[in-house]
Amino acid sequence: MTLVKFGNCWIFEMDEAWKKLKKRLTEASILRHPDFIKPFILYTDVSKKGVGTILAQHDPEVKTDYVVEYFSRSLGQAQEN
Repeated sequence: MTLVKFGNCWIFEMDEAWKKLKKRLTEASILRHPDFIKPFILYTDVSKKGVGTILAQHDPEVKTDYVVEYFSRSLGQAQEN
């Protein structure tokens, strides 16, 4: 993210939070190897500018989902319609 893109509403604290979030989401420790015996969960999100998905599985021991893989990409101009 850039400060220019958001003008005056993007403040230093927001920029620092964004950097921390990016770092945490890309660290290897957050990803796990898939267990092919367990079912997979696919989370998706779409906007006019891009698509994103998370492939996850549920861990009953800690009662939460964990990430197996991330995917995201920007849409081209022809795909934005």
